[in-house]
Amino acid sequence: GDGVAASTAFTDLVFRLGNNGVTVFMILSGISLTISATRKRGTVSASQFYALRLRKLLIPYWAGWALYVATLAVVAVYRIYADGGSFRNNFEYLGLIHQGDLHVLVAGLLIFPRVLEFNYLFAPAPALWFVPLMLQYYLLFPALQRIVERIGPLAFAGAGFVVSVVFTAWLIWEYGSVGARGYYWGGLFPFRFFEFAI
Repeated sequence: GDGVAASTAFTDLVFRLGNNGVTVFMILSGISLTISATRKRGTVSASQFYALRLRKLLIPYWAGWALYVATLAVVAVYRIYADGGSFRNNFEYLGLIHQGDLHVLVAGLLIFPRVLEFNYLFAPAPALWFVPLMLQYYLLFPALQRIVERIGPLAFAGAGFVVSVVFTAWLIWEYGSVGARGYYWGGLFPFRFFEFAI
């Protein structure tokens, strides 16, 4: 009946908007951080904010990183018995484009290299690419919150729009398209600032 139709309509909507998941996540993250900061105004220091947010972000990230690396190791051992070859050879060539290389694994563990170098954006687990983006916003949030309080939410959203448009225009001017450098830009805060600022 109506429940099945509503469920079907909802899943259809979700699948059609699936490629906008990061945009929705960025908007919801900005709203949730702002609501939390407004409720706790004056009761949480910047160091407490960083400790809480970084713990909530980094512990699951490192757990996901470790699970991914452990899975690569198990599959590499399986491939030794199934196909031959050395552990290192099987481990290094699993996943996407040498994501098992030691320097890529270390870049993924340390997080910041993922932001600084295109080859490390998906290091080693591609699904975790957005974590460095969120880390950038967590580090900037106390300053951004003060700017919102000073200029107001509408002006802040407008400034976020301008920043995102300027950086995207620069990307197009410099590289010829938004898809340049394999959408590496999507992991850097200026390009997604409007989504977070809304």
